[in-house]
Amino acid sequence: MNITVVEIDRNMLDIALKWFGLELDNMHRVIIEDGVEYVKRIARAGAKFDVIHIDACTMEENVDTNCPIDIFYTEEMVRNYAAMLKPRGVVIMNVLTLTGNDMAAAKKVGPLTEPL
Repeated sequence: MNITVVEIDRNMLDIALKWFGLELDNMHRVIIEDGVEYVKRIARAGAKFDVIHIDACTMEENVDTNCPIDIFYTEEMVRNYAAMLKPRGVVIMNVLTLTGNDMAAAKKVGPLTEPL
């Protein structure tokens, strides 16, 4: 399986290498970059993926959703995901809120399931 992970924080990669036995090779890579910028760049380049998994979170308490961060479910980003998917590809997005209003968070992200 060919896996590319984009992580904004180099420390997370160091933790995965040290404590979780992550092994990097030509089929398993981690790119240290802002995920939004990576998605924009790769969508323009025409790269295609079977699966895109969005797990970009914040621990801020004054936001509608903690996962994903708002910027990851804008119309522009959704269009970029669509451009990056192979014909039978899927986007998986973790949705979490620390406010306890999970249904409101799901409804906010829910419209993304409609075709563009």
